[in-house]
Amino acid sequence: RGEGGKGKGKKKEGKEIERKTRLMKEKQERRLQRKAEKRQLRKAERGSKRGRKKGEEKEEKNGKEEKNGKNVEKRVAKERERAERKAARQAKREMKRVRLESRRRRRQLRGGEGGERREDEEGEEEREGERAEG
Repeated sequence: RGEGGKGKGKKKEGKEIERKTRLMKEKQERRLQRKAEKRQLRKAERGSKRGRKKGEEKEEKNGKEEKNGKNVEKRVAKERERAERKAARQAKREMKRVRLESRRRRRQLRGGEGGERREDEEGEEEREGERAEG
């Protein structure tokens, strides 16, 4: 675990997290796009087979495919939003974890200094936890 010098770590951590979430979002986006394309291809194949069986007119089928395209776009948009929310939640969780870790590290470094002071810090952490929950 790389521990930077004093005063450098905090700003960088936030930026790293933002970068991570952006990368996750982009990755998710690509995955969703691929999925949607595959789904569309499958649908198009199925439709063409059905058309041959029933002897439908081509115009009807084309209309259906356009409609399907719109639905796919809607679905992709919804999935993208869901993915973004998920990424935001993960980032929030990550930041919380980083904060707690740094607090723990500071406490360990100050561990040998004084007994009564440590008890005060614990009370402070409980209050901060309550603030975060509320």
